Amino acid sequence: MRACLLSLCNAIRKQANVLVDKPHHHASYFNLFLELLEHADIKHQTVEHYASELCISTKYLAQICKKNSGKTPNQWITEYTLADITHYLQNTEMSMKQISNAVGFPNTSFFGKYVKKHLGCTPIEFRNKK
Repeated sequence: MRACLLSLCNAIRKQANVLVDKPHHHASYFNLFLELLEHADIKHQTVEHYASELCISTKYLAQICKKNSGKTPNQWITEYTLADITHYLQNTEMSMKQISNAVGFPNTSFFGKYVKKHLGCTPIEFRNKK
């Protein structure tokens, strides 16, 4: 099972053009961070949450993400969160409240502002673009 998860992480890294030259300790933490993101039911969590899950500091998580991908942990979290949001909006008939809850927002107002900020339109407008 672990080999399967690592293969999945390697595929994500290749898709994002992430280059890890040698298997260093920090690369292992980076892979584990990507695994956590991939398999989290609610991806929209704080950097502190993911660092805590890995038993490392937020500063170290930021360093290893930057070193291995050029992205911050927040950028990765946003990317995975937006992937879930776009999936729900395009492939389900879930209400905005249901989607907001499923992706971890405290209410639909915060959810709507997040979608508008990152996708350039409201969730309903995005859904209607199908």
